[in-house]
Amino acid sequence: MNRAILDAGAQSAFLEATRKALGLTWDEVAAACGVSRKTILNWRQETSPIPHAVLSQLAEMSGLPLPAIREIIAEDDWHSRAGRLGAQKSREIYGNPGTPEGRSLGGQVAGQRRREKPELYSRVTTAKGIQEPERSPQLAELVGIILGDGNLTEHFVSVTLNLRHERDYAEFVAYLFRELFEIEIAPQPEVIKVTYTVRASSVRLVEFLKGLGLHPGNKVEQQVSVPAWILDAEDWVRACVRGLMDTDGGPYPHRYEAGGKMYRYVKLNFSNHSRRLLGDMETMLHRLGFTPAGDGQTKVVLNRQEEVLRYYTEVGTHNAYHLERFRELGQESWDQDLSHIVLAP
Repeated sequence: MNRAILDAGAQSAFLEATRKALGLTWDEVAAACGVSRKTILNWRQETSPIPHAVLSQLAEMSGLPLPAIREIIAEDDWHSRAGRLGAQKSREIYGNPGTPEGRSLGGQVAGQRRREKPELYSRVTTAKGIQEPERSPQLAELVGIILGDGNLTEHFVSVTLNLRHERDYAEFVAYLFRELFEIEIAPQPEVIKVTYTVRASSVRLVEFLKGLGLHPGNKVEQQVSVPAWILDAEDWVRACVRGLMDTDGGPYPHRYEAGGKMYRYVKLNFSNHSRRLLGDMETMLHRLGFTPAGDGQTKVVLNRQEEVLRYYTEVGTHNAYHLERFRELGQESWDQDLSHIVLAP
């Protein structure tokens, strides 16, 4: 990525203003930018210029004006400049690495670092232990979330959500992982991708999820479906539907004009490219007493207005953005105050 060269002090001031505007910690800013805390520190101290793409994205996300850019330089040119400066500083501290004295001093420094922080040099890894929960509505909801916006590999599971609208929902998803599996996990913002990612790296967790009927790999290619055990209890069905709808679905407006009059409706749509999952969603909604309509290709829809309202009172949502959007659409379409409908318990 190209680097943006700003006037002295401007880069540090912009980063501090951005952090405050977004309400993030410095660790969260680092995660949002997809870099380490050390890199953020370097940008704050202006020991290295910030990539132009990161600068632009931070400005867009925070709503702050883009600071004045004095020069934009290509990545290769920046690394060449940085490399020359780094080599010069290294020679000043350690001497010429091409001499026996320089190599000896470099080895002494490396040895001292290993003695001070041996954990940084250990190659030993251990599988992370997890609590293995019983099947429950919470577990069924998490399965729905993973089938919707999740990604499962042989080494980790992640759920990727919208940075602008789903920060609270990302916290809820992280809460589910913590409660169910007793693991440390927190949403990580990624400003460049405009996402919040909840990710747990644990082979044992992946094995447990595979045992529940989830499979690593591309969900569309596999034409994934809801694990059969979820259909054993209505509470599990309701929770799984909520997890699916909170990630791959949501309310939307339907408007049309006839006879000079405008008609407004609120519909609830679930979209996915797995036909098996669409079929499972229809089946589960029917079981809960709804009458969904599906096209058999990419979507399942609740059209009846009384059913859309009943969905949010009986099934509910844990996605605050979806709830607020439903309230707004309900006010617009039905002229009803829906503030009494709150997030599901």
